[in-house]
Amino acid sequence: MDIFPDEFASKNTERILECYKSFDKITGHDPLKLTRKEAMNYYNNLIEKVNSGRLSYNTAVMRLSVMKSVCTFIETYTVNHGKRYVNHFESMSLPEQDKILPKDAIPDTKEIDNLLSAALDANDNKAFIIFSLVIKMGLTNQEICNLNKEYICRNQTGHLCINMPPKNHISRFLIIPDDLGTILDKYIMAENIQSGALFTNIRKTVLKCAIQNVFLLHTQISL
Repeated sequence: MDIFPDEFASKNTERILECYKSFDKITGHDPLKLTRKEAMNYYNNLIEKVNSGRLSYNTAVMRLSVMKSVCTFIETYTVNHGKRYVNHFESMSLPEQDKILPKDAIPDTKEIDNLLSAALDANDNKAFIIFSLVIKMGLTNQEICNLNKEYICRNQTGHLCINMPPKNHISRFLIIPDDLGTILDKYIMAENIQSGALFTNIRKTVLKCAIQNVFLLHTQISL
């Protein structure tokens, strides 16, 4: 099914096809069907190639930008025709070149467990919650930094949930795991967060690098 407008033909078709082939190789199909897991696999593949020297940083940025643009059009077209589609690339951006972690610097399962345990032992619920939102719920840094108290609610069974703001008339309703929900509830009460951002710095302004803060904690624990 050819759903793309003529404007795409006037752009660098070769680059678009290159990104298409790369996505298809990783997922086994084109981006007309897109899950968050597939978008994350593509994103992580770009970073892995940059780290290994098989892809330049600028090329990786270009490929992610192309996928964002293509999937934005697919989303608009699909939603306008009464069907559901979420562009999971929309909130993704590659970290600054000097901040990409090499493969051997990424914590393994044991280190992640130690990190979470250390955060709990230190009563650092913020660090525990931020890291858990990444590991257990797959949220991006931008999504975590933009989380507001107004997005937190309970479903009919009483579980804490995140009602993400709608985009292109499509909302995401995420059920928070019970253990994380308990700690998040305590955190909100302890910090007396009535509205606005869930995570702020010592100056009470919104965090810009929430996930990076957790890795800083990891570094401190390792010293």
